[in-house]
Amino acid sequence: MSVGPVLLIDHDREWCDQVSRFLGSNGYEVVSEGDSSAALAKLPEIPKPSAVLLDIAAEGAEGRAFCRAFREMPAFHDVPLFLVTAASAADVYEKRVGINGYLRKTVALEYLLVLLNGLPSNPPRDGAPQQAA
Repeated sequence: MSVGPVLLIDHDREWCDQVSRFLGSNGYEVVSEGDSSAALAKLPEIPKPSAVLLDIAAEGAEGRAFCRAFREMPAFHDVPLFLVTAASAADVYEKRVGINGYLRKTVALEYLLVLLNGLPSNPPRDGAPQQAA
């Protein structure tokens, strides 16, 4: 089974580069976009993502519009959508944008790897930490 890339949407190029290098060294392909409108336009050009990571705080209304549009596309109903944010859980979930979860941008990248490895469509990669049973 071929696993699609992780779609990373964030205006912070430095953070995107860091996440891309980390995930790349752990067997994940990453497609990175600086904003959600560019990411939405690029969806037809890339393989179906295995997960989407979106910094919604930086995107505001445009990010919420991306989430709604993404969830309305039948091809992506099963793709996990995670927000990357500094906001509290209450702030994240009150947005009601069809997300599967969120993680803080300050989290250690190893936790992001555990999250991605735990997705049903993403078997753990060689050299990647395994989730505890």
